[in-house]
Amino acid sequence: MRKQPKQEPMATVAEIAAAVGVGTNTVRHHCKYGHLPGAMKIAPTLWLVPARYADPARYRAAVGQAGQQPGKPANRLRRKPDDTAT
Repeated sequence: MRKQPKQEPMATVAEIAAAVGVGTNTVRHHCKYGHLPGAMKIAPTLWLVPARYADPARYRAAVGQAGQQPGKPANRLRRKPDDTAT
């Protein structure tokens, strides 16, 4: 008899978004671009995400900080002083 691999618990995009405090479109974006390993697209607009990403620390470790690719340092843009201010 062959052992069946253990299936990891899954969560919906809405559940992950609520748990980590981001929007559902943000979670879908990370799923689409492979930032959340194990996420599965099961319908044109429905993703299932491993439940481990409901932990904010794990989610941020997987996707990096906003506007930054995981593993790359953030590029901070600074505004130039306004010459017209008095």
